[in-house]
Amino acid sequence: MKKPTEKVVTDALSILYHELRIEMPIDSDTIIYGTSSLLNSLSLVRLIVEIEDAILLSTGQQILIANDRALSLKHSPFYSVATLSAYINTLLNDTNS
Repeated sequence: MKKPTEKVVTDALSILYHELRIEMPIDSDTIIYGTSSLLNSLSLVRLIVEIEDAILLSTGQQILIANDRALSLKHSPFYSVATLSAYINTLLNDTNS
């Protein structure tokens, strides 16, 4: 069973893949953005907005995924479904603290 944030990420990525006519299975290891990614920078921005909206609707919490913290990390949180889900969990936990 997927964690709630991983489901939000995979659902948003699935919608974007459908719009871009990309047929590829999505799981926690799916590359979102990097050298072997199927997305360009504009598609990544669309994905981030979709995820932020979904998080707001499901939790009532507003988060900003693409921020200075994300850009300064040694390993990009945008690399895969798993890394982005973990980063979102961190943001949500920080918001609740």
